[in-house]
Amino acid sequence: MNWQKINKMFNGLKPQIKLKRLRSMTALRQTALVTVTLLILFLVAGNVAAWLINHELHQRIDNKLVLLHQVWSDVLGRSDVRPDTLNYVANDERFASFRSADGKVHGHNPWIGNNSNRLFQADGHDNFRGATLPDYKTNGWRILSKKINGGTLVVALSREHIHDVEDLIGQIFFFISSAVIVITLLIGLLIGLFHQRRINQINQALDQIASGDFNVKIKPPILRDDLDRVAAKIDATSARIEVLLQQMKNLSVNIAHDLKTPLARMRARLESALLEKNGNVQGEVLESLLLQTDQMINTFEAILRIACIDSGERKAHFKSLSVKELAEETAEIYAAVIEDAGHQFSIEIEGDVTILGDRELLIQLMANLLENAIRHTPPNSQIRLLVDGSCITVIDHGSGIPLDQRDRVLEPMYRLDQSRHTKGNGLGLALVKAIADLHDAKLELDYAFHQDDEKKSYGLKVSLIFPS
Repeated sequence: MNWQKINKMFNGLKPQIKLKRLRSMTALRQTALVTVTLLILFLVAGNVAAWLINHELHQRIDNKLVLLHQVWSDVLGRSDVRPDTLNYVANDERFASFRSADGKVHGHNPWIGNNSNRLFQADGHDNFRGATLPDYKTNGWRILSKKINGGTLVVALSREHIHDVEDLIGQIFFFISSAVIVITLLIGLLIGLFHQRRINQINQALDQIASGDFNVKIKPPILRDDLDRVAAKIDATSARIEVLLQQMKNLSVNIAHDLKTPLARMRARLESALLEKNGNVQGEVLESLLLQTDQMINTFEAILRIACIDSGERKAHFKSLSVKELAEETAEIYAAVIEDAGHQFSIEIEGDVTILGDRELLIQLMANLLENAIRHTPPNSQIRLLVDGSCITVIDHGSGIPLDQRDRVLEPMYRLDQSRHTKGNGLGLALVKAIADLHDAKLELDYAFHQDDEKKSYGLKVSLIFPS
């Protein structure tokens, strides 16, 4: 644990704020809960252990008393032994007493005092405390009283050592439980401070993200636990938000760039038409303006369509579809269009895989790729539609897309410089990307190399790999 980091974490805070933060730390609260639980378990376990040990010690004393009583009974049962001639043991550890049938007591014990009558009234095992005891004798005796021939015999053992063992158990339990509680609290506090530092980093990163700074990165070195995984997800989320904001900014710039010129041209032509008195010219101008307006409306509809696809609402209506049938249906629609545009078209299908998807969107995806190939390939070029299992590929003989531009062309309204003189709004591949993401398909752009008559040429190869 780096104490400098801990001090820095709480440096400059008022004492009441420090205490409030400590109380609000989840790790510290959990540590307190675990400590209280351990304390309760220690109390229960300690009481159970003390009871079991106490029971075992009493059982051993009772067994010794049974043995002593049997020995004294055998001695007193002998015909040549008189009770008044025996040397009864009487010390602070044990004693034995015998009361004959005439009420005479043998084996006087000074610690019994006037309680001798109660001593002989007992039957079996019992606890007994005399009238007078030494200062260190506080727990009395464990006795066994039984009638034998000619009277009642009582044997007793001191319970003092049981009390000593109980005191020792209590002291050991107290010190062990105190040490465990203190160590648990200290470890919990250190763990809490360590995790609090990581939580503070996450909170600071979230504050920066909330303020609009998406460059912040927590960057956990290793995904060791849930906090590291949360931090990694926050980094990924902020990076994704940053990309989306940049795309939105680029989209706004591209929309402004692509619409500024047509709008300015429309205004100039309207102004010219107002000055022109010829009705035929005005009609041609209005017809041209209507066409340009339709193109702008189509552009905004495509943007809205991409936004609708990105929302994921269409995913709820997915159905099982055959990739082969989708490709054949698209090829049937576009074969004539491609040939009318002066290109050669071929379709190759291997295997038939069923995927979950939206039929209309998947046909539009292939249609956009074919239209893109028609628009950006020279006359008399070959356009191929390939289906290999769950992979759909469109190959053309165009100029291809440079490696450093392949991510950009998938953004809405982004167009390569060489494509700005052609028709289109830069939304074709962006729509393909949106549909591919909706279907969890992998979109790949690459060069398609061709060799005809010992002459190499480049083209564009677009592949979509769907999860089968």
